[in-house]
Amino acid sequence: MPLRNLGRTYGRWWDEAPSRNELFMPQSCGGIISQDFIDLEFEQAVYPFRVCVYETYNPGSVVRIWAEDSKEHWELLWEGEPQCVGHTSRIFSPDIKSTNFPTKVLRLEFSHAHLDYYTELDAVLLVGTKEAIYRADDQPSSVGKLTSQIMQLNIHTIPPQVDIPSSISSFLDHQLPRLLKVTEDLTVQTSDLIEDLPYSNFNCLPISRDEGADTRVGLADLPLDPRSTPSGGCEPPDHIVFPLSFSQLLLDADSRASSMASLQPGDEAIVKIFGYLDLLSLCKCSQVNRQFHRLAADSLLYTELNLKVYWYCTTAKALSFLTPRCKYLQKLDLSWCGNILSILPNDFIRFIDDCGGLLTHIRLNSCKFANNASIIKIGEKCKSLKELSLGNCLEINEAGFWGVAELKCLERLDLYHTLITLEPLKALIVGSSHLVHINLGSCVQVSSMDEIAQALALHCRDLVSVDFWKTYSLTPVGVRSLSMCSKLQEVDFGWCLGVGAPGNSLHALAKGCPRIKKLFLAALRGVGDRDLEPFMDFCPNMEQIDLVGVRSITSTVCMQFLTRFPRLRLLDVSFCDQILDSEVSYWQFFFPHVSIKRSFQHEDRLPQQGLMNGS
Repeated sequence: MPLRNLGRTYGRWWDEAPSRNELFMPQSCGGIISQDFIDLEFEQAVYPFRVCVYETYNPGSVVRIWAEDSKEHWELLWEGEPQCVGHTSRIFSPDIKSTNFPTKVLRLEFSHAHLDYYTELDAVLLVGTKEAIYRADDQPSSVGKLTSQIMQLNIHTIPPQVDIPSSISSFLDHQLPRLLKVTEDLTVQTSDLIEDLPYSNFNCLPISRDEGADTRVGLADLPLDPRSTPSGGCEPPDHIVFPLSFSQLLLDADSRASSMASLQPGDEAIVKIFGYLDLLSLCKCSQVNRQFHRLAADSLLYTELNLKVYWYCTTAKALSFLTPRCKYLQKLDLSWCGNILSILPNDFIRFIDDCGGLLTHIRLNSCKFANNASIIKIGEKCKSLKELSLGNCLEINEAGFWGVAELKCLERLDLYHTLITLEPLKALIVGSSHLVHINLGSCVQVSSMDEIAQALALHCRDLVSVDFWKTYSLTPVGVRSLSMCSKLQEVDFGWCLGVGAPGNSLHALAKGCPRIKKLFLAALRGVGDRDLEPFMDFCPNMEQIDLVGVRSITSTVCMQFLTRFPRLRLLDVSFCDQILDSEVSYWQFFFPHVSIKRSFQHEDRLPQQGLMNGS
């Protein structure tokens, strides 16, 4: 890795900003939600037994490590909660799962929500052998099936960061008494319930469960035909009487007898319950019986589809399986899905042909199958589209973007780090009079961002957020034009080096956009106190200010921010040469409700954020 790698986000600040994204099908997201990833390719494939991540600044955001085999299938090597480590550096080397294939491609997933500041990586080391030193099918016969599964999951070892004495002490002092109390209460309630029930009620069919089963299976690999069984034997009955569950203990004792006859809910109730299930659980419910198979395929359960969380197993086969269920699909997130072979452009085109007529939201961030033909099909089929997110889609060129230039209903447009050029982008904006959020960060192929800013000012008067991060062709002319968007609440001009000497453009922006809450001006070294003072006069709702590397500002304007912005929650003055550390410490003490950031790095350089793949 020749460059340091930094993310563009940290903490909850981006989730609290006006441009925050809503999750589609949030019940599928699970406990650990990642925001970014990086793929790393090494020179030689090895059987991995160690991965070392050199975290030089704000470590603790790595939550998953994946390995890819020669057929582009992914296997999870390690997963864990994000850690709060602090402002330090470390070599993170978790115990990883062994594989029976060599790999030279790793994917690291990151969760930044808990971080106090940007994370930074220097390198990733992959250690392995050319020949396999362990295979699951080569185990000695003395190793049982359960032991084998424990070893494969790497739960027979304790990670080095775990404090064993403290963990044992905490368990004995706090968790064990509560566990014993709950067990005692449940025993008493179960005894009472058994006494109240006739013996015949225990004549129920057992439900088979494989406790060691791997939940990370392909969506389309689940046997969804209700006539199929794991053993290939006779088909299941039309309904199964489930054994008593702990939820039934909550029934009032007086009503137990009368309620036994009505434990079979109607279809509407089952569909309502299914609406709270994640996608994988819905697939598994299809295996229970004919009734569940029919109800789990109800199209009303698939108006939103979030396949981003299943990126590792989403294939053309999975899309084909989901197609008949998605007659009413409105919101689709395929971000991160589709390696070179797992989903081809034609697979996606067929899916859009069959299911895209009602789509209002599409997210295809970092999708390799998103090419010109795919985007042209979206423009043809999805006329009611309100959101289009194509961040990091580098297979689309000018011809493809012209294919969506006729969309008229767009409210959110994310083109972060794409190859869009001036003319199709201008056409998109002119036709999108309802545009509310637009992300043009790192769109370096646009020859004149000033023309884009002027088009936004003329045609998108409802604009709330705009991101011009690292768009070097933006100048004070474009900034001044945006002052006509009076509803603007969020602007990011970070690293827009053409705005280095802003003139009166920031004054015009503050006066014309009094609702601004978030102002990011990273690395605009020509900005001084005088340029920022108008925001105190005209923008009383300011909440987040990023002045990283704005070296001409002084502590005077920062103190005014802290005293005159009652809603201010974030102030970043890292790498601001005119501000002393002692002054920052003073502010942090007297304004504890404001998160004041001050990078302590000693190198005389600014961090180059944004090398990760976005969400």
